Amino acid sequence: VLAAVLALAAALSLYLAAAGWGYARWRRGMAWDGLLFAALWLLAEWARGVLFTGFPWAATGYALVDSPFAALAPWVGVYGMGTVLALAAAGLAQVVRSRGQSWGALATAAGLVLGLQVVPADFTRPTGELSVALLQTNVKQDEKFAAQHMPETLAWVAQQLLAQNADLVVAPETAVPLLPFQLKDYAPGYW
Repeated sequence: VLAAVLALAAALSLYLAAAGWGYARWRRGMAWDGLLFAALWLLAEWARGVLFTGFPWAATGYALVDSPFAALAPWVGVYGMGTVLALAAAGLAQVVRSRGQSWGALATAAGLVLGLQVVPADFTRPTGELSVALLQTNVKQDEKFAAQHMPETLAWVAQQLLAQNADLVVAPETAVPLLPFQLKDYAPGYW
């Protein structure tokens, strides 16, 4: 299992390694290099989240939920938050590389961070009430995909879904760990 986890981490790091390689190859020592870095970072994160079934939960933007960058979430999403952070980091790197002589990069990075303080926080407005129910199965992790427990679990999920009076029912992504065409084989009376 350890080898599989290490192999997965190594494979996922290749996306950002490719972005770093592209940046090293195409940068020209100009003010636009920060935009190049941010664009390559965005492309790498997007590719990691989409290609080969994707791993979107590893996006940099998720680490910014409790930071000033969180104000950007409704406007640019998780990938946009990571891109803005990459742009700010590129600006700060330019300042360090120039030993504090690159005032334009410093002003850009500071402007990005300070500008986040004025981004409107009230992105949405309530228009009514919504009742929400949470559906959570009680299945051990090692039994979640076991065929002998599947009919009982799926029948329980179906009963709970039909019994809810809520406007929205939220369930974990693995509450029904089958594709739609497979459901009839395990719980034919409900699906």
